[in-house]
Amino acid sequence: MPQLKSESVRAANYRKKLRHDKKDNSLTREELKHLDQMKRQGRKRIYADEALAKSAREEVLKSQNKDQNVGGDALNLGLDTVSDAAALTRNAIENRIEKETDRKTQENKTEESKQTQKRHNRETVQKQNPYAEKLNQKPQKAEKPNPSKQRQKKEAADKAREGISSLAEKLHETLANLERVIVENPKVILIALVIGLLIAVIMGCFSSCSIAFSGAEDVMVFTSYTAEDHVIVQVEKDYRKLEKKIQKKIDKIEEDYPDMDEYNYYLDEIGHNPYVLAAILTVVFEDYKRDEVQDYLKELIDKQYDLEIEEVVETRTRTETEYQEIDGELVEVEVEVEYEYHILNVTLTNHTLEEVAQHLGFDEDQMQRFLILCETKGNKEYLFTDMYSLEEPGEEDYGVPAEYLTDEEFARMLHEAEKYLGMEYVWGGSNPDTGFDCSGFVCWVINHCGNGWNYGRTTANGLKARTDRVATSDVRPGDLIFFKGTYDTAGASHVGIVVDPVNKIMIHAGNPIKYSCYDTAYWRSHFYCNGRIK
Repeated sequence: MPQLKSESVRAANYRKKLRHDKKDNSLTREELKHLDQMKRQGRKRIYADEALAKSAREEVLKSQNKDQNVGGDALNLGLDTVSDAAALTRNAIENRIEKETDRKTQENKTEESKQTQKRHNRETVQKQNPYAEKLNQKPQKAEKPNPSKQRQKKEAADKAREGISSLAEKLHETLANLERVIVENPKVILIALVIGLLIAVIMGCFSSCSIAFSGAEDVMVFTSYTAEDHVIVQVEKDYRKLEKKIQKKIDKIEEDYPDMDEYNYYLDEIGHNPYVLAAILTVVFEDYKRDEVQDYLKELIDKQYDLEIEEVVETRTRTETEYQEIDGELVEVEVEVEYEYHILNVTLTNHTLEEVAQHLGFDEDQMQRFLILCETKGNKEYLFTDMYSLEEPGEEDYGVPAEYLTDEEFARMLHEAEKYLGMEYVWGGSNPDTGFDCSGFVCWVINHCGNGWNYGRTTANGLKARTDRVATSDVRPGDLIFFKGTYDTAGASHVGIVVDPVNKIMIHAGNPIKYSCYDTAYWRSHFYCNGRIK
């Protein structure tokens, strides 16, 4: 009975037949060892897997009809990616080991070079300075080579290589299994890839939204006042108290200088834009507290306002009557007599906080933030609700009735005033170059309309003092209309020029300069009086 041959016996007999009368090509022990090492590293498996992948692609593409071209293209791309990933993984592992070995070798060489250089420097210094060795001497411990540690390092390196090889084998085995699944279920895999792509897109959207929300939060902080609302409001009141002290000082001028023959007042309006003050303090202090800004408020007041009091003495002549004896009789004679005339000029210049901010030493980023805070009003427009922060609509289509223009004085006033319609309101502004506030606008029109008037530059309250009171029923075009309480100041706080007493229309420096009806709830609640220029 013939004996069954094992697989190894059959393979050996078969090899003998193939190699009959040929050179013995059997592998040596070293070659077998090398082949075994290559198997451990997974190279043979990678080549086999790549061949299998290519074969699978060819079979699938041949068996698919024209309607499945899209699926075949997607499968082809996926399998190429798998193969490329396997190759990249293999190269990365080998390069990592090679680079790590080179790095260790280079570090050893560098350390030896440093030690050699240190010994050379130390010997040179010792030759130049005999005390250098004692000053710089540090105890050194010689390190003896430890065979046990070297053996442990070698064993650890061998284990690391074996682990990497094992990981590579498992990776390639997984990729091969994945390829077989793709070959058997191309449509399912295509759907899975599409779903995965959608998930990736959605996750990317969430990530983008998160970045957008984070960016929006940063923008809100950059464009907003960071102090608490009640602090901002209280600090605003503190600043107005400092402004009231200036007004009180002006009000006492004639009491403090009683012997003057003439008082001339050239006064910018006292006041400021509260949003600009809050913007300055935010840039300088960020989340400021009331106590910490008090000294700085005084500095700002000194920069914003200049009060100059100038006493001028002029020698003038006047005609006086005196009695002179002529030919023995007393005769009344008019003579010219010189005398001293005392004039007090009071000038208040309001540089405005907007102008002051230009000279506070802000860098480019701080100035940019200041301007943005002014534009956005710190995202807290509700904090201040006086007339200058309320954008009151103007009478855009208004036309002055023709019969009013027959009054030449009024016509000249209106002609000058209408030149500046649409110009923005500017605190303390008194001319077309800087812009106007309410009193600055009215003073400019009075002084430059050609009617021969010169009121200088004064406040709304100053204009009130220099005009005659007029009953509401007797108001005519060209009269002034005064309001109080539009912001926190004593007396008249706003002034306009009446252009139509029948329809209750005025032209004034609101925001911007415009026609407005003064017969509204707001203006009626603040009405003070009417005045006529004299």
